[in-house]
Amino acid sequence: RHSAADDETSMKLRKLLLSWLQEPFISGLADKNFVKNKMAQLFAMACVVDYPSRWVSFFSDLLSCLSTGHLVVVDLYLRILLAVDVEVVDRDIVHTPEENQRNTLIKDTMRDHCVFSLVESWYQIMVTFEQYDHEITCLVMKVVGAYVSWIDITYIANDKFSSLLLRYLQVEQLQESSCECLTEIVSKGKQSRQW
Repeated sequence: RHSAADDETSMKLRKLLLSWLQEPFISGLADKNFVKNKMAQLFAMACVVDYPSRWVSFFSDLLSCLSTGHLVVVDLYLRILLAVDVEVVDRDIVHTPEENQRNTLIKDTMRDHCVFSLVESWYQIMVTFEQYDHEITCLVMKVVGAYVSWIDITYIANDKFSSLLLRYLQVEQLQESSCECLTEIVSKGKQSRQW
């Protein structure tokens, strides 16, 4: 239904979604994961419908919201990225040829315009939250594991990320997520060598 909306309606929806990432709204969401998951799904659907044609700045808008440093915004940002992955990349979902074409355009545009910035944000989130919020640190590793299958492996398979992930193997609360993330990185590396 939204895909048939005019540009003005699309702009209103965009403003509404972004307003949700502002302090007054998010302050009551800390313990409401079900609400955050639904919000992430709405963002992902808007991305699928409007990015890159009508909402070219989708990912840069998300990244700019991180400047607040608010824990709930960081949490929502990561949930949104996971929801986008489910809509665009998840191989368990059968897509029509048109949806596959749309998803390829989204991934190609992301690779060309924002993946590097996204990866940098993941690293900063890991470093910032590793000491005092293991849930966020685990969530960001889940995002890395999801995206590594289709982004340039060198963004993740490097000294900067590997030293963090190896260090996380020593932290009981981060071990499982770190192992899963490293498994995804190694799997991507094996796929790259086979081609």
